[in-house]
Amino acid sequence: MKKQILAIAAVAFVAGAVMMSGCKKEDTTAPVITLTGGDQTQSLPSTAGNGTWTEPGFTAEDDEDGNVTANVDVSGTVNPNRKGSYVITYTVSDKAGNQASVTRTVTIVNDAEYLAGSYPNSTDSCAAGGGPFSWSTPNFPDVYTSDSVNNLIKINNFGAFGESINIWATVSGTNLTFSLPQSLGGTANLTSIYTTTPNPTAITSTTAPTAFTVKYQWNDGVNNDVCVSWYRR
Repeated sequence: MKKQILAIAAVAFVAGAVMMSGCKKEDTTAPVITLTGGDQTQSLPSTAGNGTWTEPGFTAEDDEDGNVTANVDVSGTVNPNRKGSYVITYTVSDKAGNQASVTRTVTIVNDAEYLAGSYPNSTDSCAAGGGPFSWSTPNFPDVYTSDSVNNLIKINNFGAFGESINIWATVSGTNLTFSLPQSLGGTANLTSIYTTTPNPTAITSTTAPTAFTVKYQWNDGVNNDVCVSWYRR
């Protein structure tokens, strides 16, 4: 009789366990990934090749498995030495196979980007037969920013010396500095930059429409002149 009671109890226990197991809620909830800092914007380094980017961090939590941060897979790369947008993807799965994925966009910028573009309203004080000289369409001067060095800009068709002529300058606040000499084509060179009045070299408008002035001296071994270029949007 005792054995029968024990057998019945065992059967009841197994049946109860099966019923409880059958009633257990299925896990259909994916983990949640939280990115520290969200999207990121970072300036280029002042010298090419010296940039770094550090992952700000992330966490992942699952309602059943708890902290699953260690299981997060991170894909994508950031080149801190070249301007552009880079996408980092974070993916994680829980034990039930539910997957979560989020992305972070990292933007590497040149802080002088506000100067980039065409300057159709520009004039230069020096020209054959007297000045000032105005650039004509479609040969307006243009400003490009360096892809790898922060605050370094390239002025194309500087002083109307030609579309193949590019002069490089470094932006610091409203100041422009130039490494000298720089070639203006043929035997001509940019030899001096002036910061004294009148018309000192400087950025005169940092907001649209941007504008800057360059007072310079050039020399080709025969001719020598001091000129002023007014670059205007």
